Amino acid sequence: MVSDATWPSAPAVSGGKVYPVVIGTPGSFRKPDGTLSTTSGSPAYPLAISGSSYTKLLIAGHDVGASSVTVFDGVGTSSQSFSVTRETDGLGRLVATVDITSPGGISAKEAEYWVVWDNGGGIGSPFASTALEGLGDVCAWALLRTSLRVDVPKWIAEAGILNRVKVATYITEPTLTPWSFVARILDSILVEVRAGPSGLYPMGRVLDTAMAEGLALITEGPEFEPVGPVTGQTQLGDVINAVSVQFAVRGRTGDYKRRVTLTPDPDATDPEQFSDEYAVISANRWSTDPEAPIIQAESIDLDHIYDDTSAALIARERVRTQGLGYSERPYLADARFGYLMPGDQVRLDSESLGRVFLATVLSKRWTGYAWGLSLALDDDPVRISSL
Repeated sequence: MVSDATWPSAPAVSGGKVYPVVIGTPGSFRKPDGTLSTTSGSPAYPLAISGSSYTKLLIAGHDVGASSVTVFDGVGTSSQSFSVTRETDGLGRLVATVDITSPGGISAKEAEYWVVWDNGGGIGSPFASTALEGLGDVCAWALLRTSLRVDVPKWIAEAGILNRVKVATYITEPTLTPWSFVARILDSILVEVRAGPSGLYPMGRVLDTAMAEGLALITEGPEFEPVGPVTGQTQLGDVINAVSVQFAVRGRTGDYKRRVTLTPDPDATDPEQFSDEYAVISANRWSTDPEAPIIQAESIDLDHIYDDTSAALIARERVRTQGLGYSERPYLADARFGYLMPGDQVRLDSESLGRVFLATVLSKRWTGYAWGLSLALDDDPVRISSL
Protein backbone atom coordinates (compact mmCIF):
# COMPACT_ATOMS: atom_id res chain seq x y z
CA MET A 1 0.00 0.00 0.00
CA VAL A 2 1.16 3.55 -0.73
CA SER A 3 1.78 5.15 2.66
CA ASP A 4 4.26 7.33 4.54
CA ALA A 5 6.25 4.20 5.33
CA THR A 6 6.50 2.96 1.76
CA TRP A 7 6.63 6.21 -0.22
CA PRO A 8 7.00 9.19 2.11
CA SER A 9 7.13 11.67 -0.78
CA ALA A 10 4.13 10.28 -2.69
CA PRO A 11 1.46 12.83 -3.60
CA ALA A 12 -1.75 12.78 -1.58
CA VAL A 13 -3.76 11.47 -4.54
CA SER A 14 -2.06 8.07 -4.14
CA GLY A 15 -2.32 7.76 -0.37
CA GLY A 16 -3.85 4.44 0.70
CA LYS A 17 -3.75 2.90 -2.79
CA VAL A 18 -3.19 -0.85 -2.79
CA TYR A 19 -0.30 -2.06 -4.93
CA PRO A 20 -1.74 -3.69 -8.06
CA VAL A 21 -1.06 -7.38 -8.56
CA VAL A 22 -0.97 -7.79 -12.34
CA ILE A 23 -1.66 -11.16 -13.96
CA GLY A 24 -1.15 -11.77 -17.66
CA THR A 25 -1.41 -8.90 -20.11
CA PRO A 26 -4.50 -6.82 -19.24
CA GLY A 27 -5.36 -4.19 -21.81
CA SER A 28 -3.92 -6.06 -24.80
CA PHE A 29 -6.37 -7.80 -27.16
CA ARG A 30 -7.09 -8.52 -30.82
CA LYS A 31 -9.79 -7.00 -32.96
CA PRO A 32 -12.11 -9.31 -34.92
CA ASP A 33 -9.82 -9.00 -37.96
CA GLY A 34 -6.87 -10.26 -35.89
CA THR A 35 -5.01 -6.98 -35.55
CA LEU A 36 -3.61 -6.04 -32.15
CA SER A 37 -5.34 -3.35 -30.14
CA THR A 38 -5.11 -1.88 -26.65
CA THR A 39 -7.24 -0.43 -23.89
CA SER A 40 -6.76 0.58 -20.26
CA GLY A 41 -5.83 -2.63 -18.46
CA SER A 42 -4.63 -1.91 -14.91
CA PRO A 43 -4.26 1.23 -12.77
CA ALA A 44 -1.04 3.13 -12.09
CA TYR A 45 -0.47 5.51 -9.19
CA PRO A 46 1.75 8.63 -8.98
CA LEU A 47 4.68 8.15 -6.57
CA ALA A 48 6.73 11.32 -7.15
CA ILE A 49 6.02 14.88 -8.20
CA SER A 50 8.13 17.81 -9.39
CA GLY A 51 6.36 21.14 -9.34
CA SER A 52 2.88 20.33 -10.61
CA SER A 53 3.92 17.35 -12.75
CA TYR A 54 4.15 13.72 -11.72
CA THR A 55 7.46 12.03 -12.48
CA LYS A 56 6.99 8.41 -11.43
CA LEU A 57 4.12 5.90 -11.50
CA LEU A 58 3.71 2.63 -9.62
CA ILE A 59 2.46 -0.04 -12.04
CA ALA A 60 2.76 -3.26 -9.97
CA GLY A 61 3.57 -4.32 -6.43
CA HIS A 62 6.01 -7.00 -7.60
CA ASP A 63 8.52 -7.77 -10.31
CA VAL A 64 7.06 -8.16 -13.78
CA GLY A 65 7.93 -9.82 -17.06
CA ALA A 66 7.29 -6.71 -19.14
CA SER A 67 10.21 -4.62 -20.36
CA SER A 68 7.97 -1.72 -21.25
CA VAL A 69 4.29 -0.75 -20.95
CA THR A 70 1.97 1.75 -22.55
CA VAL A 71 0.38 4.32 -20.24
CA PHE A 72 -2.88 6.20 -20.76
CA ASP A 73 -3.58 9.35 -18.77
CA GLY A 74 -6.93 9.97 -17.12
CA VAL A 75 -8.42 11.53 -20.22
CA GLY A 76 -7.91 8.21 -21.99
CA THR A 77 -7.26 9.53 -25.49
CA SER A 78 -3.45 9.82 -25.38
CA SER A 79 -0.87 7.15 -24.62
CA GLN A 80 2.89 6.76 -24.37
CA SER A 81 5.27 3.80 -24.02
CA PHE A 82 7.70 3.74 -21.07
CA SER A 83 10.45 1.37 -19.97
CA VAL A 84 9.79 -0.56 -16.77
CA THR A 85 12.03 0.02 -13.74
CA ARG A 86 12.41 -2.35 -10.78
CA GLU A 87 13.03 -0.79 -7.37
CA THR A 88 12.18 -1.27 -3.70
CA ASP A 89 9.81 0.75 -1.57
CA GLY A 90 10.51 2.09 1.92
CA LEU A 91 9.88 -1.33 3.45
CA GLY A 92 12.16 -3.17 1.03
CA ARG A 93 9.43 -4.60 -1.19
CA LEU A 94 10.30 -5.00 -4.87
CA VAL A 95 7.90 -3.12 -7.16
CA ALA A 96 7.65 -2.06 -10.80
CA THR A 97 7.52 1.62 -11.80
CA VAL A 98 7.82 3.86 -14.85
CA ASP A 99 9.56 7.22 -15.08
CA ILE A 100 7.33 9.82 -16.75
CA THR A 101 9.65 12.81 -16.29
CA SER A 102 9.44 13.11 -20.08
CA PRO A 103 5.74 12.29 -20.51
CA GLY A 104 5.64 12.40 -24.30
CA GLY A 105 2.04 12.21 -25.51
CA ILE A 106 0.37 11.99 -22.10
CA SER A 107 -0.28 14.61 -19.44
CA ALA A 108 1.84 14.43 -16.31
CA LYS A 109 -0.76 16.33 -14.31
CA GLU A 110 -3.68 13.86 -14.25
CA ALA A 111 -4.92 12.19 -11.07
CA GLU A 112 -5.57 8.92 -12.89
CA TYR A 113 -3.38 6.68 -15.08
CA TRP A 114 -3.89 3.30 -16.72
CA VAL A 115 -1.47 0.72 -18.07
CA VAL A 116 -1.55 -1.52 -21.14
CA TRP A 117 0.61 -4.63 -20.83
CA ASP A 118 1.60 -4.87 -24.48
CA ASN A 119 5.27 -5.84 -24.22
CA GLY A 120 5.36 -8.64 -21.67
CA GLY A 121 3.19 -9.74 -18.78
CA GLY A 122 2.85 -9.08 -15.09
CA ILE A 123 3.85 -11.33 -12.22
CA GLY A 124 5.96 -14.38 -13.05
CA SER A 125 4.70 -17.95 -12.80
CA PRO A 126 6.10 -20.08 -9.96
CA PHE A 127 5.69 -23.10 -12.23
CA ALA A 128 7.50 -21.88 -15.36
CA SER A 129 9.98 -19.25 -16.52
CA THR A 130 7.21 -17.17 -18.09
CA ALA A 131 4.62 -14.68 -16.92
CA LEU A 132 1.68 -16.13 -14.98
CA GLU A 133 -1.41 -16.36 -17.21
CA GLY A 134 -2.71 -19.95 -17.64
CA LEU A 135 -5.92 -20.52 -15.69
CA GLY A 136 -4.63 -23.58 -13.84
CA ASP A 137 -1.36 -21.90 -12.91
CA VAL A 138 -3.20 -18.78 -11.72
CA CYS A 139 -5.51 -20.82 -9.48
CA ALA A 140 -2.65 -22.84 -7.97
CA TRP A 141 -0.62 -19.64 -7.43
CA ALA A 142 -3.55 -18.03 -5.59
CA LEU A 143 -4.35 -21.06 -3.44
CA LEU A 144 -0.70 -21.35 -2.37
CA ARG A 145 -1.23 -17.99 -0.66
CA THR A 146 -3.77 -19.47 1.73
CA SER A 147 -3.21 -21.59 4.82
CA LEU A 148 -4.86 -24.49 3.00
CA ARG A 149 -2.88 -27.41 1.63
CA VAL A 150 -2.61 -27.41 -2.16
CA ASP A 151 -1.91 -30.48 -4.28
CA VAL A 152 0.51 -28.71 -6.62
CA PRO A 153 1.39 -31.85 -8.66
CA LYS A 154 -2.27 -32.33 -9.56
CA TRP A 155 -2.62 -28.71 -10.63
CA ILE A 156 0.48 -29.11 -12.79
CA ALA A 157 -0.91 -32.36 -14.22
CA GLU A 158 -4.10 -30.56 -15.26
CA ALA A 159 -2.25 -27.57 -16.69
CA GLY A 160 -2.53 -28.82 -20.26
CA ILE A 161 -6.31 -28.55 -20.01
CA LEU A 162 -6.83 -25.60 -17.68
CA ASN A 163 -4.10 -23.41 -19.15
CA ARG A 164 -5.91 -23.29 -22.49
CA VAL A 165 -7.72 -20.34 -20.89
CA LYS A 166 -5.46 -17.29 -20.55
CA VAL A 167 -6.15 -14.99 -17.62
CA ALA A 168 -5.41 -11.25 -17.78
CA THR A 169 -6.49 -9.12 -14.85
CA TYR A 170 -5.31 -7.18 -11.82
CA ILE A 171 -6.05 -7.28 -8.10
CA THR A 172 -6.29 -4.18 -5.91
CA GLU A 173 -9.04 -5.27 -3.49
CA PRO A 174 -7.49 -5.50 -0.01
CA THR A 175 -10.25 -7.78 1.33
CA LEU A 176 -10.31 -10.21 -1.61
CA THR A 177 -9.23 -13.64 -0.36
CA PRO A 178 -7.31 -16.04 -2.60
CA TRP A 179 -10.21 -18.49 -2.42
CA SER A 180 -12.71 -15.81 -3.50
CA PHE A 181 -10.44 -14.85 -6.38
CA VAL A 182 -10.21 -18.47 -7.56
CA ALA A 183 -13.99 -18.88 -7.29
CA ARG A 184 -14.43 -15.71 -9.36
CA ILE A 185 -12.24 -16.81 -12.27
CA LEU A 186 -13.57 -20.39 -12.25
CA ASP A 187 -17.22 -19.32 -12.21
CA SER A 188 -17.67 -19.65 -15.98
CA ILE A 189 -15.41 -22.70 -16.35
CA LEU A 190 -16.21 -26.40 -15.94
CA VAL A 191 -13.83 -26.92 -13.05
CA GLU A 192 -14.48 -27.89 -9.44
CA VAL A 193 -11.90 -27.51 -6.67
CA ARG A 194 -11.87 -30.50 -4.31
CA ALA A 195 -10.06 -31.39 -1.11
CA GLY A 196 -7.93 -34.54 -1.38
CA PRO A 197 -5.39 -36.25 0.88
CA SER A 198 -2.61 -34.04 -0.49
CA GLY A 199 -4.65 -30.82 -0.50
CA LEU A 200 -6.85 -28.85 -2.88
CA TYR A 201 -6.88 -30.06 -6.46
CA PRO A 202 -8.87 -29.35 -9.66
CA MET A 203 -11.52 -31.67 -11.05
CA GLY A 204 -12.49 -30.66 -14.57
CA ARG A 205 -15.29 -32.22 -16.56
CA VAL A 206 -14.05 -34.46 -19.36
CA LEU A 207 -15.48 -33.45 -22.72
CA ASP A 208 -13.10 -34.73 -25.38
CA THR A 209 -12.54 -38.30 -26.52
CA ALA A 210 -8.79 -38.07 -26.02
CA MET A 211 -9.32 -36.96 -22.43
CA ALA A 212 -11.87 -39.75 -21.82
CA GLU A 213 -9.33 -42.44 -22.70
CA GLY A 214 -7.70 -41.96 -19.32
CA LEU A 215 -10.92 -42.63 -17.38
CA ALA A 216 -11.72 -45.95 -15.73
CA LEU A 217 -13.84 -48.29 -17.85
CA ILE A 218 -16.66 -49.94 -15.89
CA THR A 219 -18.76 -52.69 -17.46
CA GLU A 220 -22.33 -53.41 -16.43
CA GLY A 221 -22.74 -56.78 -14.78
CA PRO A 222 -23.47 -58.43 -11.43
CA GLU A 223 -21.00 -56.13 -9.66
CA PHE A 224 -22.30 -52.97 -11.33
CA GLU A 225 -25.95 -53.48 -12.07
CA PRO A 226 -28.62 -51.05 -13.29
CA VAL A 227 -31.65 -51.08 -10.99
CA GLY A 228 -33.93 -48.64 -12.74
CA PRO A 229 -34.81 -47.03 -16.05
CA VAL A 230 -33.00 -44.24 -17.86
CA THR A 231 -34.83 -40.97 -17.23
CA GLY A 232 -34.27 -37.65 -18.97
CA GLN A 233 -33.36 -34.88 -16.53
CA THR A 234 -33.08 -31.79 -18.72
CA GLN A 235 -35.98 -29.36 -19.04
CA LEU A 236 -36.25 -27.09 -22.07
CA GLY A 237 -35.86 -24.05 -19.83
CA ASP A 238 -32.42 -25.29 -18.77
CA VAL A 239 -31.08 -25.57 -22.31
CA ILE A 240 -28.47 -23.08 -23.54
CA ASN A 241 -27.31 -23.33 -27.15
CA ALA A 242 -26.21 -19.76 -27.83
CA VAL A 243 -23.66 -17.93 -25.69
CA SER A 244 -22.43 -14.36 -26.01
CA VAL A 245 -19.21 -13.58 -24.13
CA GLN A 246 -18.15 -9.99 -23.51
CA PHE A 247 -14.47 -9.61 -22.69
CA ALA A 248 -11.47 -7.26 -22.98
CA VAL A 249 -12.82 -4.87 -20.36
CA ARG A 250 -11.78 -1.25 -20.57
CA GLY A 251 -10.44 -0.69 -17.07
CA ARG A 252 -11.11 3.05 -16.96
CA THR A 253 -14.82 2.81 -17.79
CA GLY A 254 -15.84 -0.82 -17.26
CA ASP A 255 -17.26 -1.34 -20.75
CA TYR A 256 -16.09 -4.18 -23.00
CA LYS A 257 -14.08 -3.85 -26.19
CA ARG A 258 -14.82 -7.31 -27.58
CA ARG A 259 -17.61 -9.84 -27.84
CA VAL A 260 -17.86 -13.32 -29.34
CA THR A 261 -21.14 -15.12 -29.86
CA LEU A 262 -21.61 -18.83 -30.47
CA THR A 263 -25.03 -19.41 -32.00
CA PRO A 264 -26.73 -22.05 -34.18
CA ASP A 265 -27.57 -19.38 -36.75
CA PRO A 266 -24.72 -16.85 -36.98
CA ASP A 267 -24.97 -13.61 -38.92
CA ALA A 268 -22.47 -13.98 -41.77
CA THR A 269 -21.89 -10.22 -41.74
CA ASP A 270 -20.85 -10.18 -38.06
CA PRO A 271 -17.23 -11.35 -37.62
CA GLU A 272 -17.80 -11.87 -33.90
CA GLN A 273 -20.45 -14.57 -34.43
CA PHE A 274 -19.70 -18.22 -35.17
CA SER A 275 -21.34 -21.63 -34.91
CA ASP A 276 -20.37 -25.23 -34.18
CA GLU A 277 -21.96 -28.66 -34.45
CA TYR A 278 -23.12 -28.73 -30.82
CA ALA A 279 -25.06 -25.49 -31.14
CA VAL A 280 -26.74 -26.70 -34.34
CA ILE A 281 -27.56 -30.16 -32.93
CA SER A 282 -29.02 -28.62 -29.77
CA ALA A 283 -31.22 -26.13 -31.61
CA ASN A 284 -32.76 -28.91 -33.67
CA ARG A 285 -32.92 -31.53 -30.88
CA TRP A 286 -35.33 -29.48 -28.77
CA SER A 287 -37.61 -28.39 -31.60
CA THR A 288 -40.68 -30.25 -32.82
CA ASP A 289 -40.58 -28.33 -36.09
CA PRO A 290 -37.58 -28.92 -38.40
CA GLU A 291 -38.11 -25.48 -39.88
CA ALA A 292 -38.09 -23.73 -36.49
CA PRO A 293 -35.06 -24.67 -34.37
CA ILE A 294 -35.17 -23.54 -30.74
CA ILE A 295 -32.44 -21.08 -29.76
CA GLN A 296 -31.99 -20.18 -26.09
CA ALA A 297 -29.21 -17.74 -25.28
CA GLU A 298 -27.20 -16.45 -22.36
CA SER A 299 -24.72 -13.60 -22.06
CA ILE A 300 -21.73 -13.55 -19.72
CA ASP A 301 -19.20 -10.84 -18.93
CA LEU A 302 -15.61 -11.88 -18.24
CA ASP A 303 -13.45 -9.17 -16.71
CA HIS A 304 -10.42 -11.48 -16.49
CA ILE A 305 -10.26 -12.45 -20.18
CA TYR A 306 -8.66 -10.46 -23.03
CA ASP A 307 -7.84 -13.40 -25.31
CA ASP A 308 -10.44 -14.16 -28.00
CA THR A 309 -9.47 -17.84 -28.22
CA SER A 310 -10.13 -18.24 -24.48
CA ALA A 311 -13.49 -16.46 -24.77
CA ALA A 312 -14.54 -18.70 -27.67
CA LEU A 313 -13.44 -21.82 -25.77
CA ILE A 314 -15.58 -20.86 -22.78
CA ALA A 315 -18.58 -20.26 -25.07
CA ARG A 316 -18.10 -23.65 -26.78
CA GLU A 317 -17.87 -25.59 -23.52
CA ARG A 318 -20.96 -23.92 -22.07
CA VAL A 319 -23.02 -24.86 -25.13
CA ARG A 320 -21.56 -28.35 -25.20
CA THR A 321 -22.56 -29.01 -21.59
CA GLN A 322 -25.86 -27.11 -21.44
CA GLY A 323 -27.19 -27.61 -24.93
CA LEU A 324 -27.60 -31.37 -25.20
CA GLY A 325 -29.04 -32.41 -21.85
CA TYR A 326 -28.41 -35.61 -19.94
CA SER A 327 -30.16 -38.70 -18.60
CA GLU A 328 -29.90 -40.38 -15.21
CA ARG A 329 -29.90 -44.03 -14.16
CA PRO A 330 -29.57 -45.76 -10.76
CA TYR A 331 -27.03 -48.53 -10.16
CA LEU A 332 -26.05 -50.93 -7.39
CA ALA A 333 -22.29 -51.39 -7.20
CA ASP A 334 -20.11 -53.83 -5.32
CA ALA A 335 -18.21 -52.54 -2.27
CA ARG A 336 -14.98 -52.37 -4.29
CA PHE A 337 -16.41 -49.40 -6.20
CA GLY A 338 -16.37 -47.34 -3.03
CA TYR A 339 -13.62 -45.17 -4.50
CA LEU A 340 -16.18 -43.50 -6.78
CA MET A 341 -17.23 -40.11 -5.44
CA PRO A 342 -19.88 -37.60 -6.58
CA GLY A 343 -18.42 -35.65 -9.48
CA ASP A 344 -16.15 -38.47 -10.68
CA GLN A 345 -16.37 -39.43 -14.35
CA VAL A 346 -16.01 -42.91 -15.81
CA ARG A 347 -16.58 -44.68 -19.10
CA LEU A 348 -19.60 -46.95 -18.65
CA ASP A 349 -19.92 -49.92 -21.01
CA SER A 350 -23.66 -50.51 -20.89
CA GLU A 351 -24.73 -53.90 -22.19
CA SER A 352 -28.39 -53.04 -21.62
CA LEU A 353 -28.16 -49.84 -23.69
CA GLY A 354 -25.71 -51.18 -26.26
CA ARG A 355 -22.91 -48.60 -26.10
CA VAL A 356 -20.29 -46.87 -24.00
CA PHE A 357 -21.29 -43.71 -22.14
CA LEU A 358 -19.29 -41.00 -20.48
CA ALA A 359 -20.93 -41.09 -17.05
CA THR A 360 -20.71 -38.79 -14.02
CA VAL A 361 -21.46 -39.91 -10.47
CA LEU A 362 -24.25 -37.70 -9.14
CA SER A 363 -24.84 -39.30 -5.74
CA LYS A 364 -23.63 -42.16 -3.60
CA ARG A 365 -25.06 -43.98 -0.57
CA TRP A 366 -24.38 -47.22 1.27
CA THR A 367 -27.38 -49.56 1.26
CA GLY A 368 -26.00 -51.98 3.83
CA TYR A 369 -24.62 -54.42 1.29
CA ALA A 370 -23.73 -52.37 -1.81
CA TRP A 371 -23.22 -48.82 -3.07
CA GLY A 372 -26.27 -47.11 -4.46
CA LEU A 373 -25.07 -44.82 -7.23
CA SER A 374 -26.91 -42.40 -9.46
CA LEU A 375 -25.11 -41.81 -12.76
CA ALA A 376 -25.62 -39.03 -15.27
CA LEU A 377 -25.25 -40.42 -18.79
CA ASP A 378 -23.76 -37.86 -21.14
CA ASP A 379 -25.64 -37.81 -24.44
CA ASP A 380 -23.05 -36.45 -26.86
CA PRO A 381 -23.80 -37.65 -30.42
CA VAL A 382 -20.54 -36.26 -31.76
CA ARG A 383 -18.42 -38.24 -29.32
CA ILE A 384 -20.48 -41.46 -29.00
CA SER A 385 -18.72 -43.46 -31.72
CA SER A 386 -15.28 -42.63 -30.32
CA LEU A 387 -15.68 -43.97 -26.79
